[in-house]
Amino acid sequence: MSFNASFWSFAPIGPYLAAIPYTTNAAVTGPYLWSNSGAANQLSVPSGAPGCRVGATVGQFLMLGDLFDQQNQVVLTGDGATTTASGTLPAPMADGGTITDSGGTINATMSGGVISGTGITSGTVNYTTGAYSITFSAAPASGDVVTAKYTQVAPTRVQWPAIGDPTNWPTPDTDAAIAAQSGFEDLQPDLQQVMFIAGYPLYALIFQRFGITRANYVGGDVVFSFAPYEFTHGVVAHGAAVQVNNAVFFLADDGFFVTDGANVIPIGTDQENSQGIDNWFWANVNSNALEAIRAGYDAEKRCVCFAIPTGTNTLPDTLLMYNPLARKWTKSAVACETIWSADNGTDSFPPTRQLLGVIDQSHTPNTLSGSPMTGYLESADIHFADGNRRFTSGVRPNVSASDDPACTVGVRDSLEDAVTYGASTTPDGFSRTADALSEGLYTRMRIQSDSATSLKGGALLMEEEGPV
Repeated sequence: MSFNASFWSFAPIGPYLAAIPYTTNAAVTGPYLWSNSGAANQLSVPSGAPGCRVGATVGQFLMLGDLFDQQNQVVLTGDGATTTASGTLPAPMADGGTITDSGGTINATMSGGVISGTGITSGTVNYTTGAYSITFSAAPASGDVVTAKYTQVAPTRVQWPAIGDPTNWPTPDTDAAIAAQSGFEDLQPDLQQVMFIAGYPLYALIFQRFGITRANYVGGDVVFSFAPYEFTHGVVAHGAAVQVNNAVFFLADDGFFVTDGANVIPIGTDQENSQGIDNWFWANVNSNALEAIRAGYDAEKRCVCFAIPTGTNTLPDTLLMYNPLARKWTKSAVACETIWSADNGTDSFPPTRQLLGVIDQSHTPNTLSGSPMTGYLESADIHFADGNRRFTSGVRPNVSASDDPACTVGVRDSLEDAVTYGASTTPDGFSRTADALSEGLYTRMRIQSDSATSLKGGALLMEEEGPV
């Protein structure tokens, strides 16, 4: 079976593991349940489960979102005399679909709300309500089964099964569903498609394309109460969010954010929008390959990680890492296919100390356990209020390292100019200052070390010159 899935959601619940593929093939949407019940066990979709494309465990429920389900519904079983059929199909429906019969005399399509083709004189279908009406050219023979095949689609819908039982999906709004606390909810349509669900013991955070909704468990006939609390920032791609304890870190259209279920806080820039990772990210990411972005968490390094494709690459080639405690970002050239928060039991860490799992571009699972890469710290541009240029003669690095850190000064006379970097030098043993000969209106420094344990910055030795 070919899923052609660009993203998978995994949700453990009770003895089951649910695997939900994000796919454009409505015939293979999930959830696929696995339980460790022996050699004959296999992933299978429970009877009656809706075909959805994202999901998470929310308390004792498997909550699914973004309905995209292939339907095969019988509209008539021929008796040799009946020439019309009407009724209601499960809706909402995507435009398109077919009407065929087991006898091979009917072959029609649904397009624009009209049903037409071989064996049908006229027909209509309402994609919103599912109501249909068909007049056949001739009465289908006795026992001839006429079937409608189409995609049921509700991108803003979330749905959940019986409490504590992801295999039990009663028909929504029936007495059986109400008794089992099973149901569904259509979220605000203007916030668009459900992209990601973060699950907690008593609530869920549902990320749509342009907003976030909190679903609180209340039990009874209501089961969940839904309240949107963010109407501007949503998730730009299915892999661009990761849950870390009570927080969710995610990428929106204007940068990186974190939410605790009540507040949405920017983490990719400063108040003046001049520093941070956001501007660099949007200037370098391949905007045509945002669905390749993946997110994970490494508890050993205490960093949230985003694997992104830059330039024209369609797979991630760069790893962005954010330390929530230090509130600082770093980036490194790590090519991969995907990343995730991993705990396979082979290390000494408990589940709260996961490593970052990485599948490299040779399809091999790995972790970030190799030799440290050479990195550097680069400051923002320094500019003085008097508008005069400065001559920089040296850099005194504020670094704890066993090697001699390399220091480089960059200058420019306008923020629209490219930065011109001078020669890289190391501090002398007496003054602990690295030589620099650079002058400009804007000045920055870069400090590089292969063995630094603390890399906090440096001091510039500068002399005032005159205006440009």
